[in-house]
Amino acid sequence: ALHPDLLLRVAAFKDYVNGFDNVPYDDYGHGTHVTGLIGGSGLSGILTGTPRNYRGVAPAAHFVGLKVLDENGVGRISDVIAALDWCVAN
Repeated sequence: ALHPDLLLRVAAFKDYVNGFDNVPYDDYGHGTHVTGLIGGSGLSGILTGTPRNYRGVAPAAHFVGLKVLDENGVGRISDVIAALDWCVAN
């Protein structure tokens, strides 16, 4: 999802659930959580004045988001395969 810790580092986003390819979103939350663990910059802590600034293990990484799970964390195998095919093609 659009989050300060990932600002300007989502290189591409493709939505296989609802077809909303233009703006990254994460209505289930798992993708944003995992992405933050990997590449969170810590910017949100700075912006909110939090005394501790948590960063991911690769805070300068860029990401490609391929949404295959719905708001309940449920997805179709065919969407996963289509997303993997998109990775190979792009």
